[in-house]
Amino acid sequence: MAWRNYTAVLLVLSVLSGCSLWQGTPENEPAELQSIDATLKIKSAWHVDVGSSNTEEKVGLTPALSETSVFAATNEGVVAAYDRESGKQLWKRDLEARISGGVGFNGDLVVVGTLDGQLYALDAASGETRWQIDAPTEVLSPPQGSSSIVVVQYIDGSLIAYNALDGKQVWRYDSNAPSLTLRGTAFPLVFNNATIANFSSGKMVLLTNDTGATVWEQRLAMPKGRSELERVVDAQGRPAFMENVLYSVTYQGDLTALDASSGRVLWSKPFSSAKGVAVDSTSVYAVDDEGDVMAFDRNNGAVLWKQDALKYRGLGTPVIWGDVLAVSDFEGYVHILSRFDGRFMNRYQVDSDGVGGDMQSVGQSLYILGNSGRLEELQY
Repeated sequence: MAWRNYTAVLLVLSVLSGCSLWQGTPENEPAELQSIDATLKIKSAWHVDVGSSNTEEKVGLTPALSETSVFAATNEGVVAAYDRESGKQLWKRDLEARISGGVGFNGDLVVVGTLDGQLYALDAASGETRWQIDAPTEVLSPPQGSSSIVVVQYIDGSLIAYNALDGKQVWRYDSNAPSLTLRGTAFPLVFNNATIANFSSGKMVLLTNDTGATVWEQRLAMPKGRSELERVVDAQGRPAFMENVLYSVTYQGDLTALDASSGRVLWSKPFSSAKGVAVDSTSVYAVDDEGDVMAFDRNNGAVLWKQDALKYRGLGTPVIWGDVLAVSDFEGYVHILSRFDGRFMNRYQVDSDGVGGDMQSVGQSLYILGNSGRLEELQY
């Protein structure tokens, strides 16, 4: 999905995620799951144990996909590759480091970052180290890139592009991070000749890949309120793209549609989420801070439906899975919803320790990495 070569600057957007944001509090107990009438049959194609993982660290790691493989990592240092069809292990490495940024893939490299500021680029075919460098600070999101560069977004607000061949810095963009932000960072969307990035200030920018020059920048939300907490407008959720329109959401801000070529705002609706969005031909799907799953008309932002039975269950970014919508929760359940009206069609528990990272889908296959290190492919 990420790191493919494109013939135009903005054709398809990939995934964006930060660390998992817990939605439940002592005052807001997670909703109990109710029995449902399953109308869609789902099955497990395969599952593997990637490696031990510290489940006390709420750092969700997102897997990455190639045409034939799925790459996954644990927060205790294991990185591995598996055959997408069978789940057969292709290679495994133990970096003996606290991996925190998920997995990036560009066709040749698998790249991961660590909490102690290390960046590892591994050969996608063998797992051997191509290069390793010291990063300026901890890495909390998956590195991204094209065939020529690797782009990493750091917690201090910096965005740095490295040469994919040797790890040398190509350019750097700095955005002033507010004094108070959500724990985690967005990760950039990198195309053949341009990069899009969201920042904790609520700003989105489009940069050229050769020099890092700014093509446009747009503020997605303005800080409101008097306290620092009230003024947090972090944009760390995954945006979506369709027909030259970007859809993005901010915490304590808005759900916004932008023209991808110019950054011009097409419409904006009040909405708060630290997660990303998904889009199909008619709708934009998002989860709010309370755990409501909602669908909006992608042309004007009108609400189409709302599913409110999953409140405060620590929902992840919704994912288009074939003809349905999938969303994970803090107990490791994957909830399957109708894209038409939001009704439940089934649910499946992958990992009782929860799912913190984003899920990945291709056609009728859904890949989920649980917090304990269990990687599973679901099909229907």
